[in-house]
Amino acid sequence: MAGVAHNAEQVQQRVQAAATERERQRSQMATIPLPTKSLYENIHDPSAWENPFISADAEYLDLRVNMTDPNPSSFGKGSMLRPAAARRQ
Repeated sequence: MAGVAHNAEQVQQRVQAAATERERQRSQMATIPLPTKSLYENIHDPSAWENPFISADAEYLDLRVNMTDPNPSSFGKGSMLRPAAARRQ
């Protein structure tokens, strides 16, 4: 009987730990702001999206981040020498 009680106590501790972890995850999710449709409804070109650009489908998840231009000079910015697409990852 002592073994059964010990196993039951261990199971109860695991259940409590799982519930605590679930509550921690829920509290983290609560910090994510709600989507604001007015910020995005007029954007038709992916290059106009702010970082990060996330595209989701049933089969895939695509995350695109535009890195900052490491060259502080304005010479050639956005031209063939320094295209914005080259910083896309």
